[in-house]
Amino acid sequence: MLISETQNVRVEANLISAEGPVAPITVLIGSTNSYTFYTLKELLKHYSDIRVLGEVRGCIKFVEVNRELQPQINILDIGNNIFYGWLDIVRQIRDVNPLTKIILLSDLEENISNFIEGIKVGVDGYLVSTAPVEQIVPAIRAVNAGMAVVDPNLAFFVAKRFIHNSTRNRQSAGKDGLTPREIEIIGLASKGFTNRDIAATMKISENTVKAHLADVFGKLGVSNRTQAIMICMANGHASPPLQ
Repeated sequence: MLISETQNVRVEANLISAEGPVAPITVLIGSTNSYTFYTLKELLKHYSDIRVLGEVRGCIKFVEVNRELQPQINILDIGNNIFYGWLDIVRQIRDVNPLTKIILLSDLEENISNFIEGIKVGVDGYLVSTAPVEQIVPAIRAVNAGMAVVDPNLAFFVAKRFIHNSTRNRQSAGKDGLTPREIEIIGLASKGFTNRDIAATMKISENTVKAHLADVFGKLGVSNRTQAIMICMANGHASPPLQ
């Protein structure tokens, strides 16, 4: 094992053979204290398909290490928003490591606005800081596979908003300007339907589904399916995926 340390950065890399059936999912942790890192590291070391590359405790350093190591998953512990400038960090990570997935750990399970802002800038998963390893490990695997992950506590509050808004949204296109067909498509997408599944269900072509989704992305100001689904969940256009 190689260990290199610089100010506010600790990076650990196992020298393993590239041979083997599946390479482990590489994870980088951004935290405001060492307890989060060592707790997660100790919990995750028991899973052979996950490898923690290290911990970073600074906004600028976090982006620099992403540029260098290109982790597949970033876990960013923002606590009670004490990781100052985390929204900008997420944007910059997307610039230097566009293929990475980002999971937020936060104490703000009831702060839906915070959740929405995170999704808009490219967050793929949202868990509370006290989430057990039994929830974190499946979240890492799911996000790495391209799925959206929402903490059950947050999903509950989003579901309440969904119930509150759903009747009103069925009566109109909604403030975000989505058409009834676009709402139907994003609703199916939130249930895990692929473009092919949506096309078959709605009896339209796959290209038409893709075109509708592109229009949805443009109206919501997002760049991918996960972001669109999560924003529509909070707006009442899609059912929350309870974990």
